[in-house]
Amino acid sequence: MIKRIGISLFLVLVLSGRIWAQASISVSSFEGGRTLNFGQVDAHSLITRELRIEAESQNTPGYQIRQVIIQPLTDDKGAPLKDDVIYFYAVRGSNAKGSLYKTIKEPLIFRDEILYISDSSGTSDTFKLVYVFDGSKLKESGSFHGKIGYILETKNGQSQTRVFNIDFDARIELAAQLNIPTGRIRLSTKSEQDSSAYLDIAINANPGDKISIYQNPEPFPANYKGSLLPQEALRFSTSGSRASGEYASAAPLENREMLIYSSDYGSDNLRINFTLIRDKLNGIEAGKYHGKLLYRIREGQKEKNIPVDIEISIEKIFDMEIKGEGLVFNIKPGYPPQEKKVLINVENNLRSPYQITQIMARPLTNEKGDAVAEEFFTMRQELLSGEGNIKNKWFSPVEAGESVIFTSEKNGEGASLGVIYRLESSSDIMAGNYSTTLTYSLSEK
Repeated sequence: MIKRIGISLFLVLVLSGRIWAQASISVSSFEGGRTLNFGQVDAHSLITRELRIEAESQNTPGYQIRQVIIQPLTDDKGAPLKDDVIYFYAVRGSNAKGSLYKTIKEPLIFRDEILYISDSSGTSDTFKLVYVFDGSKLKESGSFHGKIGYILETKNGQSQTRVFNIDFDARIELAAQLNIPTGRIRLSTKSEQDSSAYLDIAINANPGDKISIYQNPEPFPANYKGSLLPQEALRFSTSGSRASGEYASAAPLENREMLIYSSDYGSDNLRINFTLIRDKLNGIEAGKYHGKLLYRIREGQKEKNIPVDIEISIEKIFDMEIKGEGLVFNIKPGYPPQEKKVLINVENNLRSPYQITQIMARPLTNEKGDAVAEEFFTMRQELLSGEGNIKNKWFSPVEAGESVIFTSEKNGEGASLGVIYRLESSSDIMAGNYSTTLTYSLSEK
């Protein structure tokens, strides 16, 4: 007979008196969800959103809560927001224990911010954060997104993070700013540098909206008599913008409204260049020509009108240019007549009559001092351009001393004339090189 004896073993596990320490953080919005959504905003928006931060702590030696920007605010294309439009602060007195920081409103920027430090016992606590969207500094448009992290850290090395999104859709008002280095458009014929000028237009608008800029002289530049500057004498072109413009090449400033820019880029910069075409100003009266350019900037039904003064100075010109081969005749008895030609060109924008005077200081003589008889040294004039009266249509003896050879019409417009000098040979003329000195003077009548 076999006896079986059963032995029961009782294993008693005795747990030590070890206590676990733990802490956690929760973040909730008063609007619900996990996003600080400011919705559609513009330059007039002032919107607040609140968050409730709650820290649960059990047997921790103490903790702190930090705020960090995990993802800076960027638009759909990844471009960062450059404007300080979101501010935040912790609501003073919203906590029960510990120390609350950042109780004064400041910009939400990309840096680590300590919001709260618990008491030495690590007591659980709550507090409120307020976020304010202030559109007064908004200069950019688009849909912007970012992320904020709230990090709870204990002294014994535990860490927990909660993430909240930030969203808003920014719409900005049409804005345009003109920059003119001299305060107005100033051009002058004084020098090449002075004959050009420019202005810059900075456009701030919403992407996708069509922006149009029109340029209209109101009034077109004119002098004190009401005489308009010739349209072909002032040209303009556009440059610097992201939109390819019709006026990338210089075109005359016409006396009508002209569409000079069109795009849907939103924010952009446009430079308008102006140039005086000096050879188109011949005969234009000297003086100042004043006018205005009206820039009409349009976005949908919104429109801005910006007037700009324009001043053009036409410097006084009263000048004469002489071209010729010199009055030296090589002649012998029996030689055919010889002719020499002098070209005289007068520029005058004073609108006053003038005259050209010829001065022959000495007779036509050869190297030995032999003079030519008056009837063999003759001259005539021909009017090549302009209006006025010449003295000699046919060959006549060259007078000694001073003689007026041309008189302008009453408006004193510029003119060009040729003066032909002829020396005829005779049986008693001495061979040699004959010459004289002639000078010309230009004077107002």
